[in-house]
Amino acid sequence: MSTTAAQAEVVRQFRDLQVKSWFGWYNATSDSGEVRFKTDSYVVSARIYLSCSGGTYYAFLRHRSREYFGGGSATRDTNEVTCSNGSAAQDWVAGSNSFSPTHGLSAVVQLCVSYNLGTWCSDEVEVFETPRQ
Repeated sequence: MSTTAAQAEVVRQFRDLQVKSWFGWYNATSDSGEVRFKTDSYVVSARIYLSCSGGTYYAFLRHRSREYFGGGSATRDTNEVTCSNGSAAQDWVAGSNSFSPTHGLSAVVQLCVSYNLGTWCSDEVEVFETPRQ
């Protein structure tokens, strides 16, 4: 019996996400992460490094799936890394979402930082289930 991509777990790497404030209030980076595509879902995970000054900041991954003919899953956020009052923090974050076994194309991932004034995110990184030619 052969195994298709829709039946097997497919792991794809991503790297180099960053979001920082113009005034040096926070700096969040993730040098590596991965998306594990499963039959009808995916799991995204990454190690996040967060430094901050003055206040409490939360860093997390924002993610959703994209389909071949438009559409996809709802946007979800992973658990958070918290930084308070001039400290630094690092930890692994992870989250899951739905993924179409017939029309699924990719997972779209951003690194975000939230504070009481709003949420700021990095550029999107698109992680494809099947490598692009």
